[in-house]
Amino acid sequence: VTDEDVRTIIASAVTRASQLGIEVAIAIVDLDGTQVALERVGTPSATSEMAALNRAYSAGVLERSTADLNERLIGKAPDGADRTRLVADAGGIPVGRPYVIAGVGIAGGTPEQNHECARAALAPR
Repeated sequence: VTDEDVRTIIASAVTRASQLGIEVAIAIVDLDGTQVALERVGTPSATSEMAALNRAYSAGVLERSTADLNERLIGKAPDGADRTRLVADAGGIPVGRPYVIAGVGIAGGTPEQNHECARAALAPR
């Protein structure tokens, strides 16, 4: 994911979170789970930061929105995936079409708000 992509994704998520009036953590990770970016809107809790990172990781590794995940799908994670980081909580969306290159994760709002912010982060410009 390019630096420009990261800036655009973060800016779009920040805008939507601000519109919703929520304090969130916004994370982008590559497919190895390495943090590419972590941004805060307001003062989300430390647990929100870790949750955003794990949602981004889950979406990237499993190549689907975390809102669509369940324990069965998590159980079918690819070999080498860090299963301790896989979550089925709304707010994570894979980055890249047709090939997933990263994941974005949002945490701090309700599941619906987190998912909405993640979708806004990746909306076509």
